Amino acid sequence: MAIRARLNKTLLSLALLASPALYAADQNDKFAVKGAGISPCSTFIKAMENKDHTYYMFGGWLDGYITSLNQQLPDTFDITPWQTTELLMKIIESNCQQNPNQQIHSIAKAMVVQLMEQRITVGERYLQLEADKNLILQEGVIRNIKQKLDDKGHYDGDLTVSWDEKEITAMKAFQRTQQLEETGLPNQATLYKLFYGQDD
Repeated sequence: MAIRARLNKTLLSLALLASPALYAADQNDKFAVKGAGISPCSTFIKAMENKDHTYYMFGGWLDGYITSLNQQLPDTFDITPWQTTELLMKIIESNCQQNPNQQIHSIAKAMVVQLMEQRITVGERYLQLEADKNLILQEGVIRNIKQKLDDKGHYDGDLTVSWDEKEITAMKAFQRTQQLEETGLPNQATLYKLFYGQDD
């Protein structure tokens, strides 16, 4: 099942007016948008369908946008500590489908407000999971995952940064409740459901 099909209503119904406290602007609350951010949603949707050079242009713009916010926002090391660029673009695409006349920067701005609650405030070591060497997460993210699994009743262990059999079993149990592939790994689809899905 595609990640797009798993996006829940909470994030799909993003408000298009983000908190002004998150962004700097001039005295009229305006600022200049550069690059791909000025493009309309229709162009973005087409790029997502074709996966052409425009698709990578949007990805580069989004990475730069997130990097800039990480640098400027207070108490923030990373506002997207586990979300990949691909996942973020799928979220934007879903919201573009609902708001076809919006520019990309407006959609991205609204998305960031929703993502702020999962931000990491302090940079920590990265942990490469033994179960999948391609999964590399910050220690704080691992702790947050364990806490969320505990909140949902699937885990009762410690909140250290290990990811062993106990954590794998807990994640498989959660994946089973969400009808996801039972890998026991904190992949993108699973983490999206874990952090943004409706409570059980």
